[in-house]
Amino acid sequence: MPTTDHTHHILDTDIPIFRPIDGIFSDLNLSEILYSLEGKGEIPSKYMYFGENGLVNWKKRSINQKEELVSFTHASLGAEYQLINSNLDLVLGVVSNKNKINVVDIGPGTGYPVFPILSFLQEQKKLGKYVAIDIVDQMNDLAINNLKSVDILAKMKTQKYVHDFEYGHFADLMFEERKGGAVNLFIFMGSTLNNMIDRHRALANIRDSMTEGDLLWVGISLYNNAQEIINFYSSLEVDSPEYMKKCSHHASPFEALGMNNWTEFGQIVVEKFDEVGLLKYYFKVNKPFILEIPKPNDKKVTVQLKYQKGDKITMNRAKNYQQQDLISEFREAGFKIKNMSISDDYRYALVLASV
Repeated sequence: MPTTDHTHHILDTDIPIFRPIDGIFSDLNLSEILYSLEGKGEIPSKYMYFGENGLVNWKKRSINQKEELVSFTHASLGAEYQLINSNLDLVLGVVSNKNKINVVDIGPGTGYPVFPILSFLQEQKKLGKYVAIDIVDQMNDLAINNLKSVDILAKMKTQKYVHDFEYGHFADLMFEERKGGAVNLFIFMGSTLNNMIDRHRALANIRDSMTEGDLLWVGISLYNNAQEIINFYSSLEVDSPEYMKKCSHHASPFEALGMNNWTEFGQIVVEKFDEVGLLKYYFKVNKPFILEIPKPNDKKVTVQLKYQKGDKITMNRAKNYQQQDLISEFREAGFKIKNMSISDDYRYALVLASV
């Protein structure tokens, strides 16, 4: 855990001090980051999307994913796309009595994971609107622009909202989208749920944003050989192109906190956590530094967090579910599971649920 100083005094004058870049974080963001670092020794994984470099990483993903779209009808993008494509008729059957279906993309990323759903609904003349919801507005724009660059979706109606669904529901926003008799199909793809610190709260907030007739479709990684992932990351040579490709998005919060040269001060390491199927990605400090963060509600006072060699800052926790855990977690959050589809290799699942 870091050494903390809540005053103006500098702990060590010879240790580099890094401060958040102006305009990136809100007061609420900084408060959460400070609380998480002091109390839990971690930076919530959602902050991987903040800052210029975080967005750049996702733009690079956009290029790679668009190249994997083999057609502009029903594409194939790994197990997730295959499962989506094989279950599109099922979803349409559940909401067939509705004239229009809004696709509500929660944490949309590049936007491309929902492409087959949007194109299918467009072909069936059922697509109402594409709604992107993210904590960072630039991520909403990235997803919308990516999807509208595909011919079949160029003229679709879109809406976007900036909202942190880990903090609370967004029922008021969804009420507006239901006007005119539309139903909302909530999409939570890309194994985003696996990376939530409080997965129950995230599901509960989505549930509270839904009403009767709405559906939630979630893509989730199932339990696989965690040791394979650990071995892969440990085999990467630090500062190599492959290391930077795999690790830079985990470290992008440091860049937003002013540490552009994060590789000089530590490295990303992956290890098993104390829960079955849980991996922890953390920043192992190799060289001392200080993070200086404005104190919430009193910007004249700063909090200095001093890190020494050997300290660890958790950047991400990835839960790899087993099938029975997945069913229990959805039911505990108040959902009714309507369908579950498992990939042929048993490593990926799609869960269709209602309230």
